[in-house]
Formats: sequence, structure tokens, C-alpha cells
Amino acid sequence: ISYYEVVEFMGKDVELNKATLTETADISGRIMLRDESTVAGIVVRVPGSSWNATTDSLGFYKLEGVPAGKTTLQVVPADLTRFVKVEHEVNVGTLAGANGVDSVMVPLSMEYGLRSWWFFNGVGKEGPVDFVNDSRSWTAGMSLYGNPEYGGFVSYDEASNVVSAVHFKGASQFGVVEDDRGILDGVTGFAVEVVLQVDKILDTAATYRKNLVGKLGFGSEDDQNVFSLAVVKGECSADKPSFAFFMADGSGDSLSCKNAVVSKNSLEFGKRYYLMATWNGNAVSLYENGKKVGETDVPFEKILPSEESIFVGKESLEFSLEDLRISVEPLNEADAEFRNKSHEIETPFLGTI
Repeated sequence: ISYYEVVEFMGKDVELNKATLTETADISGRIMLRDESTVAGIVVRVPGSSWNATTDSLGFYKLEGVPAGKTTLQVVPADLTRFVKVEHEVNVGTLAGANGVDSVMVPLSMEYGLRSWWFFNGVGKEGPVDFVNDSRSWTAGMSLYGNPEYGGFVSYDEASNVVSAVHFKGASQFGVVEDDRGILDGVTGFAVEVVLQVDKILDTAATYRKNLVGKLGFGSEDDQNVFSLAVVKGECSADKPSFAFFMADGSGDSLSCKNAVVSKNSLEFGKRYYLMATWNGNAVSLYENGKKVGETDVPFEKILPSEESIFVGKESLEFSLEDLRISVEPLNEADAEFRNKSHEIETPFLGTI
């Protein structure tokens, strides 16, 4: 006795006795290291499976016959001292183009190019605090004046994780890195990253610029300003309070609106932000919680030696600072998205303990 059965496969799962036929598709794409940089030998794989490929010299790869549906692609660079592994969820069979994906940019390691990191969450005591070490020891550390309070916390996932901050209340409470040991002298790109929350502006002026973090001289005749991450209103086309990043090259130029990038979003007081401001030798860009919110072309080629101190605050505003990093490597969209994920906590600071 023989058995004969005809099955018409229309692209959906078909049960044949106890077997299942599954639609498959090829996945192809390109892996970028920096904006125009590619390299051979980057591994692209579906974790826990036999599907893997390596990029060619132009950064292209192809995975064949991958089952349709949602799956995770893992990108593993050869140089893990500079770049990080990343994972992307894709919907196999409905990808853009001819079974392909758009270019994937690999983020830099958070240690690559890092010069200084002031980890306020790691101060380790409650109450007034007067000094915070630079955990990378490139600078002499940050002195805190006016007895700002350490405390406040957030919790998440009902776990015992705690994030704390130093709270600055008014112009008399501020931080100063009096000797930054020239960490930005001669660089052709840099980035400033902060995790903070701005609670209120303490004056009623219609126009203001309030420094949050900056290497600046506060108006003396021989200023050698380099940057200021600030809150502005009434200048640089900011009708409402907004974050802005001002830049100069240390030669004595002021931190003016023509060389500033201003967020297209209004500042939400009482909201916790991860901010990244970066200069790549051509333009300054500003990111809020992993998303680019503005970019401005600037004429500088490198940062000249500047003896200005790095200030935190020194303005009439209240804000909480959890994390501050300065790198000498320009960062981009992929870096902003990756780094934001390491800071994502929805609950705001609860205030001073």
C-alpha cells in the first residue's frame, strides 16, 4: 500500500504529519564602525543557532535561510577594547529592501577615549560632601563648595538598586575641578555626558543662561572658554527653558549663540535626563535620552590649551547631578542610544534624604 499527498505551501506554517514547514528569508546588511568606516571580520550571528556570517572589507554580510519572524542579531566586533557587542531585534521576512536591513553602527566602548569620570552616585555617604574623586585619575578631582547635599535616590524593578546624586541649590553651591591637567588641550574632538535632573530656576528673569557643567571663566577679560552645557531661555532662539551646549576653542572667544547647539525640546523640570554633547571637528551635537535634539556647524579645528577650571553649577538654579564624563573621542547616534540604555530609570530623583 502506498500513500501520496500533495501539499501546497503558501508561505505560512504547514503541518505535515508531525513536521512543520516554516517560511525562511535571507538577512543582509552592512556594519559600520564610525560614520564612514567599515572593516572585514565582524561577526553577525543569531545567538544560540548555527546562523552566523562575517563582514567583508566593505562591511557587508549575509545570513541565508533564517526562519521568518522576530529574531535577534548579535554583532561582535573584532576589537572589543574599542567597540562593544550589540544586539538588534529584526523581523525576518519583512525587512527593508530585498530581504535586507539598513546599516548598523557599532557603538564605542564606554571606556574608549574616556578621560574623566565623576561618579556622584559612588560618593558613599549621606549629608554634606566636599570632594569627589575623578575615578579615572586624569584630573585632581572635584572640590564641592557651599555644602551641597548628597542623597536622594531612585529604585526600579522592586529591587534594592539605589541611584544617588549630589544636590546643588543656588549659586553658592557648586563644584570645581581646579586642575583638569589639560585633558582637552590640543584635542580635535570630545564629548561631555551627564545624568542630571533640573528642579527649578531660582530667579524670574525673562532671559538667562545657567551653566550646568562647563570649562569657562564666567566673564573675565582673559577667559579661555571651551564649553558650557547650560539651560537657556530668551536667547539663541530658545523661547522656553531648553538645554544648550556652547563651545569655543580656548583662544579667548566667548561662548556665543553662533557656536551653540540648542535643544528643539523644552526642558521638563523634575525629569531625569541623560545628556550627551559632542564635537567631531566639524559640528557640535546634543542628545537627550539617546535622541539627537540639535546640531550646529562650528569653525574650530582643535582646542587650544586653556587654564580655565571645570565648573558644575555656580548659578541660581537647583539641580541634581548623578554622573559626569568627559571623553576625547567624538560620539554619535549609536553611542548615544547605547549609553542611554545604561542609564534608563523611569522614576525621578525623590529629593534629598
